[in-house]
Amino acid sequence: MKKILWIATLSLACAFPLVSQDLSLNQALDLALNNSNTAANASLTLQQKFNDTQVNTYLPSITLSLGGEATASLMNSDYSAGFSPIASVSFSLSDTDKYTRDETELLYKLAQNTYTSTITSLQSTVVTAYWDVVAANLALEIDQLTYDSKQASLDRINEKYEGGLATTLEVSEGELALSNAKIALKQQEQTLANAKMALKNLIGQAVDQTSDDLISPATLQSLETLDAMAQQTSTISTLKLNVEEAKLAYAQENHTAFSPSLSFSATTSFSGSVETTGTAFEDNTTLSVAVSLPVDSYFTKSSTKISLENLQMDITIANNSLEDGIQNLLASVQTAYTALEQAEATLQYLEAYKVVVEKNYELTSNAYEAGEVDYSTLQDIENERSNASLAILQQQVNYTLALYDLSNLLETDVDTLFQ
Repeated sequence: MKKILWIATLSLACAFPLVSQDLSLNQALDLALNNSNTAANASLTLQQKFNDTQVNTYLPSITLSLGGEATASLMNSDYSAGFSPIASVSFSLSDTDKYTRDETELLYKLAQNTYTSTITSLQSTVVTAYWDVVAANLALEIDQLTYDSKQASLDRINEKYEGGLATTLEVSEGELALSNAKIALKQQEQTLANAKMALKNLIGQAVDQTSDDLISPATLQSLETLDAMAQQTSTISTLKLNVEEAKLAYAQENHTAFSPSLSFSATTSFSGSVETTGTAFEDNTTLSVAVSLPVDSYFTKSSTKISLENLQMDITIANNSLEDGIQNLLASVQTAYTALEQAEATLQYLEAYKVVVEKNYELTSNAYEAGEVDYSTLQDIENERSNASLAILQQQVNYTLALYDLSNLLETDVDTLFQ
């Protein structure tokens, strides 16, 4: 996947940028491919299918052998010894060979699609694990900011308490708020550790920091364009190949059942013997041509007739599966597209809401300093401020994951999804 320049829109997190970071999403994907036995096996299977397409079916079968023997008669004082070299060459042709070649090519194409699907599935897992780490890092920063804010509030309360301007209850509430913030911070640290461990298991090495930011909303391609891209995916290609495979199986069976078949074979052998009693050589060539005309298919309830009917049904089933596959994929694209639109709209609302919360926080904080509101009122707006930041972060995560879900469905880079 191509690297995309992303801009973080979470103002609170941006105010305290992450420390030095070193693992990009592209690097994580490359490491996962190198670390995955599933990906390695998919590559080997694809190579096997490719090798099958390279077999030359017209090459003859060549056999070389050498034998030797010795005989002796003690009574007659007679003995003989010798060796016998033998060489044979044979090959055969049939009018059904073309079906075998077509089937081999078809199986290779199916293997290519299977490989693509395997890699796409692995990438999807890595992408989710990677963004889980990014989101956990940002959430940890927010929790740290919340903790620092609670600590600052408690310090202010203690100063007011020493000056006789705050009550013991307010001090206790401040201490409780700080304790809760500390618990949330420790829990988020564990969440981050778990996310890093999940990513480590996929890529095969420990994760320190990440280098890619969550993706900000941008103008997507039209739904019609995305639907056209869906038609080119390995999912649809596999279903189309299944139709071709069913048609090929029917054509081969139909040819065998109703058409005369012609086969040709030739075998040439050369043998000789060299013995003490003499030397002899001989060759033998055999040519055979066979024409066969099956009659079983002309009987209504014969196994051949039933087999052909079933193969016709297989074609219908494959076509139905293709239609269903296209409809299901387009429905998934529509769902992912709608999720992106909803996430973008929610982000816009939350960012506007965050502006209001920040203004309210500033007014409430000033009112508390002036003694116009109690500490519980200030604590409520502080919690609202933290929740607003977390809500924005969650929507950024939702948008990013929905974007990658769509790119995985379409088997394309995220870049191509934007206008």
